[in-house]
Amino acid sequence: MTIETGIDLNLCVPGQRVRFRDGKIGIYYGLMHDNELYTHSVDGSSYTKDGSFWYDNRESHLDVVEILPMEDKSAKTTKYHAVPELTHSLIDQIDVTSPDHVSIIPHEHGVTISIKKGLNTISWRHYNH
Repeated sequence: MTIETGIDLNLCVPGQRVRFRDGKIGIYYGLMHDNELYTHSVDGSSYTKDGSFWYDNRESHLDVVEILPMEDKSAKTTKYHAVPELTHSLIDQIDVTSPDHVSIIPHEHGVTISIKKGLNTISWRHYNH
């Protein structure tokens, strides 16, 4: 059985938590530049860009099915928030008036929005409070 996770591990930052299909939590370590199929590292294992454990998208309990929001360590209680990383406005980075593709992927804490125009893609996460 092949699956699509709806996940884009390019949106993760090293140290960010992710949830596996079996419900367990893992840590995203970063990009692996020396591998064409498995481009990301999570908990010491290699993953495809879309969070699949197997390159042919066979379902696995180790598939990444959710990217968890970053934790605000300065708060007294655990609180999640969006961390803007853009240095320019969205309009400066990509012409959003006529995109080639827009995807909105819901997750437990909000949505991830991606806009693609030509070879350029911008993505951001919005978290419910």
